[in-house]
Amino acid sequence: MKALVIVDVQRDFCPGGSLAVPDGNKIIPTINKLINSGYFDEIIATKDWHPEGHISFASRWNAKPFEYHKEAKQILWPDHCILSSEGAMFHKDLNVENINHLVAKGFKINEEAYSGFYKDDLDRGLRALTLKYEELYIVGIATEICVKATALDAKNNKVFIIKDACAGIAKDSTISTLTELETNGIIIINSEDVL
Repeated sequence: MKALVIVDVQRDFCPGGSLAVPDGNKIIPTINKLINSGYFDEIIATKDWHPEGHISFASRWNAKPFEYHKEAKQILWPDHCILSSEGAMFHKDLNVENINHLVAKGFKINEEAYSGFYKDDLDRGLRALTLKYEELYIVGIATEICVKATALDAKNNKVFIIKDACAGIAKDSTISTLTELETNGIIIINSEDVL
């Protein structure tokens, strides 16, 4: 059995959003083709769903975004995907009607959650949903961060990254991330391999 996992195709991660990834919206037609292909037994989507004052927000620390913060123990970001905000909604062009399950992540104010597999999801969330699937096909935004973390945490499945249905922050970092994922046993394919 096969599941398609769509990672964080939200307005704040697309052009015009507060933490936009270049060309984040350009992968959506390919993702929609995958959703509608009939190739997958289930379609699952993850979504950043942060409270105001989240640990990853530079505004919480009165600091600059995109710099490492010692107390937060991570790189800080502009406020993004605040729960129930417009920026947290899926991009308007994404075919959400055929998504079977939604997994929210990053909803605890003092915990970052790049991966869709968060710590307490043993009986719910993405891990519980994917236990019945032999193969996971991962797409979404951003290749170097949340796509990568989700793929590396999918320990009980054969994992594929559909690279032309993922948007990366920069060309060089995308290439190095895909190489790292391959080194970790993740299979890199194109959408044409399943469509």
